[in-house]
Amino acid sequence: MGFDRAEFEESIKKVTEKATVEKSKELFLVRKAAVDATRLLGHPLWDEYQKTLQALVDQAQESLAAFDAALCDSDEFEHVELLKLKFGRAKVKEQIGCWNMAIDLPKKLMLDGEKAEEILESIDKEASNT
Repeated sequence: MGFDRAEFEESIKKVTEKATVEKSKELFLVRKAAVDATRLLGHPLWDEYQKTLQALVDQAQESLAAFDAALCDSDEFEHVELLKLKFGRAKVKEQIGCWNMAIDLPKKLMLDGEKAEEILESIDKEASNT
């Protein structure tokens, strides 16, 4: 027992429709997050939050510079001391990345929301054409 061409096309159509519906749900959530991010940026405490995160980034940058200086100052290290310096440097570098990600999150949500809106509009156009 096999598929004929019509059954195959119908099967593909169902799978495509299901995938489009699932993708539309995800894109709708991204679009909603962008709207929420816009409200967040308008909140009076947002600037305070950004300043706090930026202060943490600046402080961590100083720590990173101190780790780099300590690593460059000496040619000889005890194995444990070297590991502590390298681990401390890596930890501070990751903290900086996390704080920068938190600072950039609303902007990224808004950009992703715009992209989601464009994709949802194209899906709606395709649906209305069929």
